[in-house]
Amino acid sequence: MNIVLLYETDLERPGRYVVRDRRALHIRDVLNKKDGDEIRVGLADGPLGTGRVRHVLANEIELDVSVSGWAPMPWFDLVVAIPRPKMLKRIAAMVSAMGMRELHLIRSWRVQRQFLSSPALDERTLTPFFEDGLMQGGWTVVPRLKRWTRFNEWTAHEADAPPEGTRLIAHPGARLDLVDVPPSSVHVPVRLAIGPEGGFLDEEVERAESVGYLAVRSGRSTLRTDAACVAILAQLDMLLRRH
Repeated sequence: MNIVLLYETDLERPGRYVVRDRRALHIRDVLNKKDGDEIRVGLADGPLGTGRVRHVLANEIELDVSVSGWAPMPWFDLVVAIPRPKMLKRIAAMVSAMGMRELHLIRSWRVQRQFLSSPALDERTLTPFFEDGLMQGGWTVVPRLKRWTRFNEWTAHEADAPPEGTRLIAHPGARLDLVDVPPSSVHVPVRLAIGPEGGFLDEEVERAESVGYLAVRSGRSTLRTDAACVAILAQLDMLLRRH
């Protein structure tokens, strides 16, 4: 963890937080913090700060917290065709560490039917993985989760949504390579759509293009969904920083 994320439910009184779950174990057993030591903290959906350890107890840690500045705002939304449950959990943690604002889980033609009823799609299941990513990457805005049971339902939503930022859909057959995209044409928030194992159908890509998505390919290798998410987001981050 690079920060410890704190919630309103941890607040005992103004400036005093009590942590009682796996975060307390991490502070005590991994960070080896003792009374009087300081740690970096972030308030969920709020600023960053410093926590001074007041007491390390058997099952809880008391922190005196002072706010020092706002955390960076998340810069992308990820739209991903529903993957297998274990992969989804990995994706949730990895991309949350990179600055994700929203995670959209969509059903496309190649999504396996049994994935649709997985408990991994529940927000309660994914929240701990979001938290792990936020604390690793130093972000505080908790990603919003949205699920779409039909591909056309998702594209209809995109057609009606106010236009903002840049919309991209990853597709091996795209004419445009991501490396050739001018940095000045990429604007936050970026909304990136990545398909299932085997990719989106051409018809699905065309449907996404009709609601404002630009099809791009990325690299020469065929990657698994989780690797593709991280690889493409890292390239986009570089493009934005160049601009």
